[in-house]
Amino acid sequence: MPLYADLLLPLKVNQLFTYSIPEKYSETVKVGHRAIVQFGPKKIQTGLIWRIHQNKPENYLPKEIIQVLDEHPVATQKLMDVYQWIAGYYLCTLGEVMNASMPSALRLNSESKISLFDGVTDLSAFDLNEKEKILVKEIAEKGILTFNEAEKVMGLKSVHGLINKLVEKKAITVFEELEEKFHPKLIRKLRLKSEILEKKDELENILNSLEKKSLMQDAVLKYLQRIQDADLGFSSVKNKSGVLKSEFIESGVSESSVNTLSKKNIFELFDEEVSRFGDINLSENPEIKELSIEQNSAITKINDYFKNGDTVLLHGITGSGKTEIYIQLIREYLSRGKQILYILPEIALTHQIVSRIRKGVGVPVGIYHSKFTDNERAELWHDLVKKKFQVILGVRSAVLLPFDELGLIVIDEEHDSSYKQNEPDPKYHARDTSLIMAQIHKAKVLLGSATPSLESYFNATNGKWGLVELTQRYGTAQLPVINLVDMKKEKKWKRMKGHFSSNLFQELQDCLTRNEQAILFQNRKGYSPYLSCATCFWIMKCKNCNVNLTYYLGTHESKCHYCGYTSPPATVCPDCGNNNIKLNSFGTEKLEDELHLLLPDAKVQRMDLDTTRSKTSYQEILENFGSGKTQILVGTQMVTKGLDFENVSLIGIMDADQMLNYPDFRSHERSYQLMEQVSGRAGRREKLGKVLIQCKDTEHPILNFVYYHDYKRMYEYELELRKRFLYPPFSRLIQFTLKHADENYLSNGANLLTKNLKVSLGATRVVGPETPFVNKIRNKYILNLMVKLERQGLDLKKCKKIITDILNDHRMREGFKGIYVVVDVDPG
Repeated sequence: MPLYADLLLPLKVNQLFTYSIPEKYSETVKVGHRAIVQFGPKKIQTGLIWRIHQNKPENYLPKEIIQVLDEHPVATQKLMDVYQWIAGYYLCTLGEVMNASMPSALRLNSESKISLFDGVTDLSAFDLNEKEKILVKEIAEKGILTFNEAEKVMGLKSVHGLINKLVEKKAITVFEELEEKFHPKLIRKLRLKSEILEKKDELENILNSLEKKSLMQDAVLKYLQRIQDADLGFSSVKNKSGVLKSEFIESGVSESSVNTLSKKNIFELFDEEVSRFGDINLSENPEIKELSIEQNSAITKINDYFKNGDTVLLHGITGSGKTEIYIQLIREYLSRGKQILYILPEIALTHQIVSRIRKGVGVPVGIYHSKFTDNERAELWHDLVKKKFQVILGVRSAVLLPFDELGLIVIDEEHDSSYKQNEPDPKYHARDTSLIMAQIHKAKVLLGSATPSLESYFNATNGKWGLVELTQRYGTAQLPVINLVDMKKEKKWKRMKGHFSSNLFQELQDCLTRNEQAILFQNRKGYSPYLSCATCFWIMKCKNCNVNLTYYLGTHESKCHYCGYTSPPATVCPDCGNNNIKLNSFGTEKLEDELHLLLPDAKVQRMDLDTTRSKTSYQEILENFGSGKTQILVGTQMVTKGLDFENVSLIGIMDADQMLNYPDFRSHERSYQLMEQVSGRAGRREKLGKVLIQCKDTEHPILNFVYYHDYKRMYEYELELRKRFLYPPFSRLIQFTLKHADENYLSNGANLLTKNLKVSLGATRVVGPETPFVNKIRNKYILNLMVKLERQGLDLKKCKKIITDILNDHRMREGFKGIYVVVDVDPG
């Protein structure tokens, strides 16, 4: 009976594609294998086998699978169930989920290539213009060209038109070639031919024959020293393992001698596959720290909750020892043979935390994040499938890895907004996805935070999840003292030094005198958020987006953070002609510059997106700070998250008002979380920490809650506002972002969509259309709609089906066709 496979292809479509399975694969093919298939007339794609069946399609003859790529499935059934849930819940396609999950090195795609038409030898027989002659001559010389190579040769942005004409003239042909992206890492080694080592006489004969060739004889003797095994002679085991060729040559052996000995069949050169992750720092004997009474009590309560439920929120103040509780629970689940996923919000935290976990649990820990190369991510994927790792430490995307025996998911800093994916689709939330993963794997979830999200704390206090609280810092440490600095008074009395109040500047000087460290938090990168004319108030904006250009001193350019457009900073106002251009406000780069001027002897380093672009930059910055090479660390949100340095005694929050006044219903909650979290970096041991918050509105209720470290009062205050205006946790939100180059066409289309959504869902549930804070990006105008669905008494799946049907209908309608719609379920 013929077999068929439904394949998931990496395409933005809501369907699977059926192919027939060749007989040679019928016994070995499995769900989760990758397969190469032809899609369309020429394109080659790599798909994931979703299901295998015997149901022949009725309306067409399916194409055959070209090749099954894997011996073992690269995706587990449980991972595919997670894909299915994400696609349904977040209103995206399965192909988009697979693209977000699977490293591109595992998704082989064909590349279009160009060669001469079969049998063409005489190019003079073709009537070609000058451009065509240049391209055809290059193809004849090289044999094969890619489209990119052809564009470089011709100096054109696109060669499609040129190539089409040459194809019509039958001078060239275009074909697809599959590109293998993942390659294991190999090292070149050498060893003595095994039969030489086994025969003592032969080894002596070889050494005698090399007497007059001292360099080659020296190479053999030095190699024999490497494999000598005390009194037992030469070790065949050591010889089989060989030595690294590069190291052997660096020890003083002639490379030409090594190569000649290889040609003479004395040395054997071979490649050995090695891990890209190097030393995994396996600790044979885990360091088990003594826990406090409160920590031990928390572990008991968590395990009690896990007997009857799947999810527990651990609400512990900063410095209360949550990480040690995580490590203890990881050890427990390792002893049961289970896999553990530990998720962090920030790549910067992985290096600090992974060392603690490795020391704490004594097993290899795999790390997964976007700073790794594609081949590194693909290697970890394969290692996880082969069960080489029981513990994975990663950021948001780690929830889309192929676990099979997952027992525990730990989500540290569960409140953090970076757990929500923004671009590209799918716009999933790692915390919410992990809850579904736990259901699929029958695993447990531990959420941890000093400042839980309102939704999580609401679920925990209303009995949906377990709640365990830590109210004391570990050991003798105390929460830092908070001081609110009135910036209106500081500026009125002209006490400012740059952007530093007199209080903060004095504290910085005192901190340095005591040989202690400080962290300064400013939630803006760059030197100045915008340039403006002091005469007519013109502001320098992006030519493609309705947004101010940020000025960077280091590169002396103004840059758009949305489209990447750059421009030299204006020196003359284009509106009034005056040269009275000034810099406004400040970012992290300006703070760093001011510190170098105000405290020239201080060792200052900056940590933001611009200084952490390489894979190792996070680690280097944090190692410098941890070792004391850096005294003052200036940064954006990166410095607020989970960093633990015992010598930090001072925190400066440079501009609280900017965070509090951001137009978003979560801005007060987020501001509290950021300020409380960064405050928690101070006074982690015996030192009493101090936090100075620079603000204009010292009476703001959120600042009052931060002052007293009072999370519960903040929660109650914000929850009342959310309830009054029907925001989460009392509703589910679905946001529609509409984009088009024609502002009027967009407005009319948005009104049409709004009208039909109100008819189908109810007028009170649809808000908008509204103009967002940034209403034009990359020359496309933007409007937002919001659907609010109350949590009680509504069928969410039915509502989403209505929304999907309306969107599909509108995409083909006159007056709406061409409008790009982005759907964001549970917007962050």
